[in-house]
Amino acid sequence: MPPLEQFMEIPSMDRRELFFRDIERGDIVIGRISSIREFGFFMVLICLGSGIMRDIAHLEITALCPLRDVPSHSNHGDPLSYYQTGDIIRAGIKDIDRYHEKLAVSLYSSSLPPHLSGIKLGVISSEELPLYYRRSVELNSNSLESYENVMQSSLGFVNPGVVEFLLEKLGIDESNPPSLMRGLQ
Repeated sequence: MPPLEQFMEIPSMDRRELFFRDIERGDIVIGRISSIREFGFFMVLICLGSGIMRDIAHLEITALCPLRDVPSHSNHGDPLSYYQTGDIIRAGIKDIDRYHEKLAVSLYSSSLPPHLSGIKLGVISSEELPLYYRRSVELNSNSLESYENVMQSSLGFVNPGVVEFLLEKLGIDESNPPSLMRGLQ
């Protein structure tokens, strides 16, 4: 399911402000390399790889991956020679400057919290992009699609067992409804 904000026409400035308010060190971001310099590379973020699903592809948020945070893929040579402009990169947030809206990322798993340390950082293929992002790209190509139509066409929505699953996950007992309204009991 694409993020709800994609359908709500929230101004870019507000979405950008919310992004910088919510992003934390150790979060995973995915972006496309926009330029490679001798001190590292810059990438434009396209989506988040962990935590909150956000529609950030059109916000033009840039992150720097300094050379010291780029692992070497050979015994000698420049570690940046492995990367090309346009590569899709999965990285961990290392530093955040909320006031100047600047991000520094790392390709080392030590930049991630322990529960995410098994996730591969570095170059990824378009098939490895998060499902919500791939669906939002499909949706952008068919901009006439409404949120309700997208929701009703998702497998989770039409699954008859989803209510019981959600009740169990939320710890709600069906025999003792958490509402005083008769219609919801």
